Amino acid sequence: MTFQTNQKKTILKNGITLLTDQMPQNASTAISFYILKGARDESPDESGMTHFCEHAVFKGTPSYTKNTLAETLDMMGGKYNAYTANERVCIYNIVPSIYVSQCLEIFCDMVNNSLFDEKEIDLEREVILNELRMGLEIPQNRINDEFDEKSFAGTQLSPPIIGTVESVSGFTADQLRDYYHQAFIAENIIVSIAGNFNENEVLTLLENTEFRHGTPPVRKDLMPSPEHSVGWTIMPSEQLHIIAGNSRLRLTFNEHRLIRILDSIMGDNMSSRLFQRIREDLGLCYSVHTSTAAYTFETQFCINLSIAARNLKKTVNAISDIITDIKHNGITESELNRAKQAIINEVYLSFDKAQLRAARMVSQLVKYGRFIPFDETIAGYNAITVADVNAFVHKVFDIDKWYTHLLYRKECDMPAWKF
Repeated sequence: MTFQTNQKKTILKNGITLLTDQMPQNASTAISFYILKGARDESPDESGMTHFCEHAVFKGTPSYTKNTLAETLDMMGGKYNAYTANERVCIYNIVPSIYVSQCLEIFCDMVNNSLFDEKEIDLEREVILNELRMGLEIPQNRINDEFDEKSFAGTQLSPPIIGTVESVSGFTADQLRDYYHQAFIAENIIVSIAGNFNENEVLTLLENTEFRHGTPPVRKDLMPSPEHSVGWTIMPSEQLHIIAGNSRLRLTFNEHRLIRILDSIMGDNMSSRLFQRIREDLGLCYSVHTSTAAYTFETQFCINLSIAARNLKKTVNAISDIITDIKHNGITESELNRAKQAIINEVYLSFDKAQLRAARMVSQLVKYGRFIPFDETIAGYNAITVADVNAFVHKVFDIDKWYTHLLYRKECDMPAWKF
């Protein structure tokens, strides 16, 4: 199968970057505004400001109250929302193609002209504090945040994206507005559009919109340095939750493909080694999975599961045996072929989805500086050999860089990893 795309990158005269991918067979269009400033770019006294600004841009502009903004976007019948991550804010929508220009106008207004009215900020503060406290009461959310805090210690990725009760409570409307004006600038903005749209109309609309200008964030390449190899969170929980992994990976272009292969073989699906052994053979958990996260410099590989506390030693020993086996004996040809096929088929399936294609353009441009054609991606995975993966597993499963975080109602004796 040959993939025909129409991906283009245009730097507009007003300074923003526009990525487009025409899909004329579609009846819909995915529109995303990425602001390349996230939680890792905040100073300690700004912790949570980026996330707060993401909320605040939905609370009104000179042209729209918060109610008319919601009503207008809802009327389009799309699926609009936003999120804040460590390295970006994203505001997105999927709309019938007849609404592309109207949606773009609204998003430009939100990015450029949000009011940050003091009354609305105080109301939204309570919303965010509820979101924050709710997360603290959900064991899986809590352990994910605290694993990142400890495993990325000493870096800009350690603080929580949402901030703390203390920081969120202290922000004023003026402080947030100033931060918004510094963050939501042309130099930080990528607009990514995939689907059915009139390219000339999009270019004209965006080029005729004035954006603020400023200085993009400077990120520091600091090696994470966890203070301990094991950390605990004590809170009421019937299950003992575990995350273990390596957050200190520096990967080459091809190694990003290798870690995706390893992820598939180890825990990304029901045929993976961890799922088959820990759940299916031993019945130690309902779910066990691996995950990866790639940032500007760092890549993280994790194992995540919840168990009965009485089974902690048995579980750690079983996972240690799986890692030891893959380090000493390597993967098999059939495992590699299954992983390749699963990943390549995901690429096939993503080709039809405008939102995934819009997101893919941004992630590739930011991470690699260029679009990676679908055919090149597939050829890259097909070229990977058993020897490639077997050499790479030693980089990931380096016990000296392994950090484990557990959550339970009390501390237990944590057995040593042996791999």
